[in-house]
Amino acid sequence: MKKLFLTICFIIPYFSAITSRAETLELNNMEELQQRQMAPREVINDSNLPDINDRDSINAFIKKRLTEDNVIIDTNFNEEDLSNSSALDVQHSEEYIQQMEENKKSIFEKIYDNAIERISNQEEQQHLELLKNREILSTQEQKKEWQEAPQKPNFPVVNIRLPESQQQIMVPAQEHIPYMYADIEILPSGQINIDETIMIIANGQKLNNGLSRALPGYAYSRTGIIKPIDYNLNKVSVNGSEIPYKLRKDGTNIIIEPQDNYQLAPGVYTYNFHYIINRNIWDYKDFFEFYWNVSSGTWNLVISRIGAIVTLPSQNNPLGVVAVKGYPGYMNNKVNIIQGEGNSIGFISQDPLFIGEGLHLIISLAKEDFIAPDFSQKFSWFLDDYGDIIISLLLLGAIIISYYLSGKQLKENKGQKRYDFKKSAALLRYFATGQFDKISYGSFLLELYKKKIIDIVEDKGIIKLIKKTDLLSNLSRKEKQAVNALFPNKESTLEINQDNNLKIKRSYNHILQSTKKRFQLFALKINSMYLCFSIGMLIIAEGAISLLQVSPLQTFSVIFGGSIAMGCFVYLFNLKIGSKYLNYASKFLCAVIIFFGMVMMWLYIHLISILCLLGSIIVIEGYTKIFAQRDGLLKETIKEAQNYGEYLQKNQAIQNDEKIFINQQANILASGVSDSFPKTNEREKYYKIDIVKSLLTKI
Repeated sequence: MKKLFLTICFIIPYFSAITSRAETLELNNMEELQQRQMAPREVINDSNLPDINDRDSINAFIKKRLTEDNVIIDTNFNEEDLSNSSALDVQHSEEYIQQMEENKKSIFEKIYDNAIERISNQEEQQHLELLKNREILSTQEQKKEWQEAPQKPNFPVVNIRLPESQQQIMVPAQEHIPYMYADIEILPSGQINIDETIMIIANGQKLNNGLSRALPGYAYSRTGIIKPIDYNLNKVSVNGSEIPYKLRKDGTNIIIEPQDNYQLAPGVYTYNFHYIINRNIWDYKDFFEFYWNVSSGTWNLVISRIGAIVTLPSQNNPLGVVAVKGYPGYMNNKVNIIQGEGNSIGFISQDPLFIGEGLHLIISLAKEDFIAPDFSQKFSWFLDDYGDIIISLLLLGAIIISYYLSGKQLKENKGQKRYDFKKSAALLRYFATGQFDKISYGSFLLELYKKKIIDIVEDKGIIKLIKKTDLLSNLSRKEKQAVNALFPNKESTLEINQDNNLKIKRSYNHILQSTKKRFQLFALKINSMYLCFSIGMLIIAEGAISLLQVSPLQTFSVIFGGSIAMGCFVYLFNLKIGSKYLNYASKFLCAVIIFFGMVMMWLYIHLISILCLLGSIIVIEGYTKIFAQRDGLLKETIKEAQNYGEYLQKNQAIQNDEKIFINQQANILASGVSDSFPKTNEREKYYKIDIVKSLLTKI
């Protein structure tokens, strides 16, 4: 059925002879067609044509032609004809003159007649036999069968009334566009009002959620310059009722689509799109030029009838008019053009538009037809073209300058802030020395002793760790794993010897990972002010860039998500992973993903803006890494850790108080000042530094 429908829509009834005369053009540019149309043609005056100065009459005439048989109307005038305000160049083909003498049928009825003749050889033979035996059909029943045979389509059809004329015709029930008409008004300011009427046949397939309209997002000049087109959507109505629609960016297109999802029941609907566009008229040296593809060529639907009327900004005749149909590289001039001395030009496609085809209009206009844009208009266009680039450059510059000034203050020991951190003995030593060693692990064991989780004893040279409790709630996850590594399977005693080295090594690695992670988290915390500032500026800049686009929320979600992805993979790119070849492979993969993310963002904002955002992310991560170094924001904390041993030595309370000494015993070992706290008779019961030192020599 679908193939039959396409066959019907693609067949042009009674125009095969016209097609042989209207030669198909292989075009790569419009200049070839313009030169071809300048060839002289025979002028035929038609008294039925409207007054060319009456726009309403022309409008009605074009819409009437869209509902009846098409006429080839061209734009060539000689000087004598131009002196008459109602003169038009009208050229009728011989086939058309013959056609006018036949019964008046709609174009769809002609399509059906032609299609039925081509359905199959068998049906064609039956049809011919009926015609051959026409004279011998005697009974009324046989006459009725003959009368109905050529008119019965074997596919679903519906009756519709075309807009304006209310002419009723029969069309296929398959989804397509029976009628499209665009009213285009070019204003002296360069703005363009467009009012489109589009009738659709919906049956729950492609048009299940209603009709969306795809429009070009960019205009292209003859010299290859590209600029964005501004759109302002006024309203969309369906069968006379206004429906909320919105604009959405989709690659290089702007989509007019429903704000809310809804199911479109099968039936006949007439859509009306009213919108205003700007920046779609190119300013060349001696003239202005307007180009528009009436149908856009993006619908996956056949358009049976299509036409347009263009109102010019002044009463002056255009410098040139070109209209073609088809797709790039393969276009023909089978478009009727109604043009005179007035300021309206009509266009009607002679044939239906197949899937992917467009109706292309090019009109050249004089410079004096337009008003020169003022400063505010030029500035608005400048922001449209370069606003995202300016904002992203300001972002990158602000981040670089702020980090530079912050780094300069750090070198001068100004502007540094001290943050309290939960000082574990191992972390204290990591700050002071920049490494994790056996003494760091020994200080962890002393902290377990302080918390009464283990006891450390030595008997006849044998050192043992004795687990005193299973309550480990006051330990971190890694510390719990370290304790469980020492005492697996509910064991309570661990003798320090060669046989248990694997248990100790596993415990050692857990504390190593815990200490490094806590160090990194502290470095991130102390750097949070700079991170919040730079990330906040990045988000604000992306929001400002998005507000300049057609669909701000959609654009922001794309570039914000792209920035997060680029940030993650820039971080992974800078990591060293495994062997040399594995490291190269990971860097290549990260680079590919970053590039892919940039391409996705490129569909919405300028490439320079994306590079600036990427540069900002690299600067943020780079300075975060620099500030996290020992001579960065950690300088004051490291100095404090290095001086902590001196503080312990000067604190007399540690020397005299048993409880304070037990609490500081791990820090004494970690700070390397244990010689200042020797074992005494008073400390013999709780002094464990000497046993731990002996333990460390055995692992």
